[in-house]
Amino acid sequence: MNKQTLTLKVVDIKNLRNSYYGNPNYRLTLEAKNGHTFTADTMNDYMMNYGMGYEMKGKDYQFTLKVNRKSNKVLDFKPVEEA
Repeated sequence: MNKQTLTLKVVDIKNLRNSYYGNPNYRLTLEAKNGHTFTADTMNDYMMNYGMGYEMKGKDYQFTLKVNRKSNKVLDFKPVEEA
């Protein structure tokens, strides 16, 4: 596992099937400053998932991601303050 903290723009957010316990899950399409886009899913049963929504689209956030060969998972996020 590799943990990274990056400032990324949310290009798209899709609602995935809820977890077994009924908590929301999302798939985010994220874009880096260099134009590279990739997807990252939220983890099951994280309270952080309730803070996400469609209003995130088009805005920059600082994401902490768990990166593997097979998937990217969102561990945490916070808005980037505009200067």
